[in-house]
Amino acid sequence: MSQPAAPARGSTAILAETVLVVLTGLVLTGLEWSSLALSDAVNAIGSLAGTIAYEVLGALIVRRAGGNRVGWFMLAQGTATAIVATGSAYAIYGLKAHPGVLPAAGAVGALSEAVFVLVAMGLAAVFLVFPTGRLPSPRWRPAAVASLVLTGVSLASFVISTRQVALPAVGGISLSYPNPLAVRALRPVAGLGTLNALALVFPLVLGAAVVSLVLRYRRGDQRLRQQLKWLALALAAVLLTQVVAGLAIAFGRAGTLWVSVPFAMTPFLVFLAIQLGLLAEAADDPGLVRQAIPDLKAQLSAALDDLRALARGIYPPLLAESGLVVALRSQVSRSPVPVVLEADQVGRYSQDAESTVYFCTLEALQNVAKHARASRAVIRLAANGTGLEFSVSDDGAGLPVGGPRAGSGLQGMADRLAAHGGTLDVRSQPGQGTTISGRLPVVRTDAVVPVPAGA
Repeated sequence: MSQPAAPARGSTAILAETVLVVLTGLVLTGLEWSSLALSDAVNAIGSLAGTIAYEVLGALIVRRAGGNRVGWFMLAQGTATAIVATGSAYAIYGLKAHPGVLPAAGAVGALSEAVFVLVAMGLAAVFLVFPTGRLPSPRWRPAAVASLVLTGVSLASFVISTRQVALPAVGGISLSYPNPLAVRALRPVAGLGTLNALALVFPLVLGAAVVSLVLRYRRGDQRLRQQLKWLALALAAVLLTQVVAGLAIAFGRAGTLWVSVPFAMTPFLVFLAIQLGLLAEAADDPGLVRQAIPDLKAQLSAALDDLRALARGIYPPLLAESGLVVALRSQVSRSPVPVVLEADQVGRYSQDAESTVYFCTLEALQNVAKHARASRAVIRLAANGTGLEFSVSDDGAGLPVGGPRAGSGLQGMADRLAAHGGTLDVRSQPGQGTTISGRLPVVRTDAVVPVPAGA
């Protein structure tokens, strides 16, 4: 076996194994879809897609320069991400979707969340050795060893800490349970085994990588500086996402998309930056540039689509504070179509119930504005002792004879309701408007909020 062929074959083997893990994760995610919160389902698909992007780019770097550790770190990080996502899916399937079917589901879920430590620290390692694959100088070895020790301690602490496992990792809301691998006797020394602690440790390691990039920039030629500029742009975005996640945790928003969005977007940001860095390096090779640009466009489009999908699921503060009626009234005031809001015996409900009705109602209202050509719409909310009902009616053109328009979001609304035992009904005739209605079997948890007709 020739020396250049060994790294290429090794990277191909790792890529193939990771693809199998990703496919397993996709299958499990599909089978347990109804047991996942919408935000977690989207986040899981995004993580698995990001894994493939990391693996392919890592394998490409290894093939071009087998001694460059950037490619190997990216392969390792992609594999770790696949383990996190697929391990989470395994645990949710075995504990929530079909309890008892899979062995050791709780332990697998706890370990998959712990492996996220390697994903986060691997990102810092990529920045530390980019783009040469080596440390800036031998004097950086103590910092690298310290980072390695800190990573090991954080990983071990995650495994044994007395924490709540939140799946899908990281910070998911679909399943939560006590860590079955916890060692209570070691609780005082396992303080790094939480997401809050990782949010503090990760910036320290990343900070060292930032310093190394600054030094490389100061010493580098024009081409190296251009590569580092692209990476610095992604690094700034990553730091911003970590600040958002940290503030969310600090203000009691752990387990929400304010935490999961930053982690979901990070792989795409880094992937794009490294791709652009390679593109700058290949500026003298027009063929490689032409080959890389469509790939960049596709990845950027995927990242933006994921961000939009995730953003649609963020729990609005007004909904949390004041409930459905007030939150919907605020949205109605911004509608381009005149809307009447009617509510009868509507009080406060669980967060899942309120967010489900809220986002389904907004999706239906958006359909009115985009497709119905209506002059007015009516939102009705009603509740009784066993359920919460909503409907959105308009006087527009109605649905076409062949069925709903592409992009109407009806299937997504039906899936969101079905995940909580609800149902969706659509009634429409061409030229006579459309009524979209849904029902959730919920129990009120607070006082009724009266709203006069026509509010």
